[in-house]
Amino acid sequence: MIVKERTKPLTLFKLDSLLERMPLNFSKKPDILSDRAKFNAGFNGEKSLDYHLSDLPVENYYIFHDLRLPRDKTQKQYFQLDSLIITPHYCLIIEVKNLIGNLYFDHQFNQVIRTRNGIEEAFPDPIIQVEFQASCFKEWLSSYKFADIPIFYLVVITNIHSVIKISPSYKKSQNKIVRGKDLILTIHRLTKNYTQNHLSQKDIKKLSKLLIKNHKQINIDILKQYEIKKEDLATGVICPNCGNLPMKRAMRHWLCLTCSNKNADAHIKAIHDYGLLINPQVKNEELRNFLHLNSSTSMYKILRALDLKPNGSRKAATYTIPLPK
Repeated sequence: MIVKERTKPLTLFKLDSLLERMPLNFSKKPDILSDRAKFNAGFNGEKSLDYHLSDLPVENYYIFHDLRLPRDKTQKQYFQLDSLIITPHYCLIIEVKNLIGNLYFDHQFNQVIRTRNGIEEAFPDPIIQVEFQASCFKEWLSSYKFADIPIFYLVVITNIHSVIKISPSYKKSQNKIVRGKDLILTIHRLTKNYTQNHLSQKDIKKLSKLLIKNHKQINIDILKQYEIKKEDLATGVICPNCGNLPMKRAMRHWLCLTCSNKNADAHIKAIHDYGLLINPQVKNEELRNFLHLNSSTSMYKILRALDLKPNGSRKAATYTIPLPK
């Protein structure tokens, strides 16, 4: 049973918005495109994992995707789990890697060497990464009085075209690396070998609530990340037909001055762009300037139509733009 669904990462939403509104000829555009491609590849790999997990029985397998949990009570440090499966008998942490090419797991230097198109590239050893996650999760469970629960972990290679080779020094750790197609069989083996109950249904229900309550989505300042000033962003409503901006407000719709396309709801994406790139807390005037809208009354009506309720008196009110979850 899926308790927490996998969703598109907030950072990926931000990168998509940034690429549409970043300054022309921005020197860091190649870095942004590269980062966007990496995030997208990772997300696609995780989604392909979900396909395999769909073969698990609904009963006694509780699946949580994209968990980010605090390492301590100060909530200044977090650890992330691509996927977590809780059963009455054990917990299983899954780290997903969607790498394509020839992959060599080198235990001596704690790295994965990928060879693709004649080019070698090194990545951190995912086994060490998931071991650290398991250690953090064990401490987190103990802090809530869930002790002595067996915790297992796997690194799942989801790209079917990858060639996997493993250093002889990996020894037992090589059993922690599986392909996506072999994941369910591996889980069934675990369940067959570990039959002692450590969690009752009541325990699992309580633990599930704690996981959801403690999860906190990462929310980076994307402009600070790439050293972009908000004044340098392209503002205005983007035409959903041709991609040009700004559209002009005319009566109750938006008109593209380039392709003459009319759209009644084109402002919705622009409002979300503001929340993703600048600040989800916004005043009428700030959003009006971003949308190139002259009338504060028109802006108020748009916000009200989106069910964005004001906080404070109308002139000084702030509105909270909901971020994707």
